[in-house]
Amino acid sequence: MGILFKTYKGKHQLHLYKEVWKAENKRQLEEILSPFSKTEAAKAKVVPEGKYILIELNAMIIDCKNTLDLKQKFAYLVDLKAKYQQMQEAKK
Repeated sequence: MGILFKTYKGKHQLHLYKEVWKAENKRQLEEILSPFSKTEAAKAKVVPEGKYILIELNAMIIDCKNTLDLKQKFAYLVDLKAKYQQMQEAKK
């Protein structure tokens, strides 16, 4: 599970791998998917589970305009991760 920073062809990107976040309602789901383009947001696997919505974010990319944009988006992702991350047991 993680957020990875990459520079590809001179453009900064944030990559999310094997993240599972939990939302309580549609508003929170939209908040979680808001940093992603429509194409990337469509990659998210959304699974209703009881009264929650599990969102699997894997191999998803957020493009950044410049270094300042990268810092702002990374800080926002850290806040979202702290708020919505679903802890899972490590597979043996």
